[in-house]
Amino acid sequence: MIVLAVLSGGSLRAQTLSREQELERGREIYVRNCAICHGVVLEGMDAPASSQQKTVLAVPPLNEAGRAWLLPDSMLYNVVRLGEHALARKQSAWKMPSLRYSLKKDEIWTVLNYVKSTWTDEQRAGQAQTTLRDQKQSEFEKW
Repeated sequence: MIVLAVLSGGSLRAQTLSREQELERGREIYVRNCAICHGVVLEGMDAPASSQQKTVLAVPPLNEAGRAWLLPDSMLYNVVRLGEHALARKQSAWKMPSLRYSLKKDEIWTVLNYVKSTWTDEQRAGQAQTTLRDQKQSEFEKW
C-alpha cells in the first residue's frame, strides 16, 4: 500500500492506493520512462547487429527472464537514479541514462515494485535475501 498526498480544494489530503493501483501506477511510469529501451513487457533489447565489439551489451530484460533480481534494492535504485555510472562495467552500445531529474524518489520505488511484480516468487524471495544481506553489510560498514 502506498499513501500519496493529493491536493484537494487547495488542501492536502492523504490518498491510499491499493497494491493493484500502485502496480498500475508503476507500470504507467515504466512505460513513459523505461519501455523505450527495456521494452513494454520488460523484455530488453538485443545489441545492434552492426556491432562487432565483444564488450557490447544488450539492454537487459527486467522481467523474470533477466537478471535484475540478482541485485539488491540499493543497486536497483541507484542504477535508475544515477544511470550506468552506478555500474562498474565496460563500454556498452547502450547507455543507461540517469533518471534523477525525471523521476522522484517515490516514483523510482514504484517502478521497481512494478518490475519486481513480474518476477517469479522464487526470484522475489532471492532478491529480498540479497537486499537483506546488502543492508546488513551496509550497517556493518558504518562501524
